[in-house]
Amino acid sequence: MRIKFLIHYNEEEEKRKLRKAEYEAGMAEGVMKTKKEAVISLAEMGVPLQQITQGVKVEEKTVHKWLNEKKNMKTTY
Repeated sequence: MRIKFLIHYNEEEEKRKLRKAEYEAGMAEGVMKTKKEAVISLAEMGVPLQQITQGVKVEEKTVHKWLNEKKNMKTTY
């Protein structure tokens, strides 16, 4: 017995899916960039780390990473 597979390819649908995925990835990147900027600003204002992580809803290790990146940027100039 033979089984035939019918592959239906819709180029427009695939392009639409790709655009949607790219849009969503861009939005997610923008949200993280905004959160990173907020974390740095709050830290510079002296807000405690625990409040920053709760307020921005980012894991503490990510906050530490961002703050270390900022610190390292200052020392390289």
